[in-house]
Amino acid sequence: MRFVIREAELPADKGILLSTLIRNRDSSNNALRKERFEWSYSTNPYGKARAWIACDTKTNKCVGIASAFPRKILINGNPITCMNTGDTAVDKEYRSLGLAINILQERQRGAIDNNIGFLYSYPVDNMEVVLSHLGWKTVDKFRRYGIVLNVNSFIEKYVKARRFGSIISYPPNLLLTLWWGNFLGKREFRVRLQSKKKFDNEFDDLFESISINYPVIGIRDSQFLNWRFLENPLHKNLLIFRLEKADRFFGYALVDVYKDSARMVDYMVLSEELIVSLLVGVIKWLREKGIGTFAFRSLSNDPINDKFKSFGYIFKDSKDSSISVYLPQNSPYNIILESTNWYMTQADRDV
Repeated sequence: MRFVIREAELPADKGILLSTLIRNRDSSNNALRKERFEWSYSTNPYGKARAWIACDTKTNKCVGIASAFPRKILINGNPITCMNTGDTAVDKEYRSLGLAINILQERQRGAIDNNIGFLYSYPVDNMEVVLSHLGWKTVDKFRRYGIVLNVNSFIEKYVKARRFGSIISYPPNLLLTLWWGNFLGKREFRVRLQSKKKFDNEFDDLFESISINYPVIGIRDSQFLNWRFLENPLHKNLLIFRLEKADRFFGYALVDVYKDSARMVDYMVLSEELIVSLLVGVIKWLREKGIGTFAFRSLSNDPINDKFKSFGYIFKDSKDSSISVYLPQNSPYNIILESTNWYMTQADRDV
């Protein structure tokens, strides 16, 4: 047998895992990748990450890895430990030898043997096909939608002279400021930017009130939100928007800003009818700050999709990721195989 696969010992095998990731990824973000590694493998409030290492017995060299990160999911109100899989990396010269299937199979066997309720993942490209061979089921697509807030960045790509660029940009930007969405939403609600970078008991209470509406939902209490977003090195410019009425807290939107683009990475509102009020408030604030685009990812059944499409100026990413799940035989959690049972946002993804 040419390959041996073993479970990693952490933190002893940290160097092996990280070096394998780095040589199989874009090298431009290595410093950030190291920060993210420490965060995702060592500080997870639900337990340490687990990983599997494939070694070539001829060279005794690590040639592939696969990892899994613990999460807590409520299924009909009951907390279940599952794992969000990620960090699959196989050296290029070994990718045609079926090594990916072997190491992924070892990962799912090792996780399930340790009383993990199920595994879920967001495969892209050919990985969905690989997972299907191992008994994974595709639940839905995780699609990306967006809206144009101003055209400055688009014009600058083609017009180098700033003066002429601003002249050309003025008419379409003026039309965008007259966007009819400004008149939507409930007037008694307001959206404001939270100055305090911390999630507290208000967010616990909000999640408790909302979670009962969904058969399957990842826990979003203050402990999780603080870890997932504020301690995460990948969210250095996170904005916390609050939906309020008479100082009462009705929902939030978490938005990442990078240069002139923004993406919503999580949102929750007490009722579906408040989605428009939240979106309108966030979009107004971003447009006033000169942000060019606003985007988010969602399941096909998420009610935010229809609300968002009604605003116009929609663009959609051509590279959607799938959502796949793996259940052990005779699992009592078949409910997760139906996407309409899920509440899912970017917050549930491995990063």
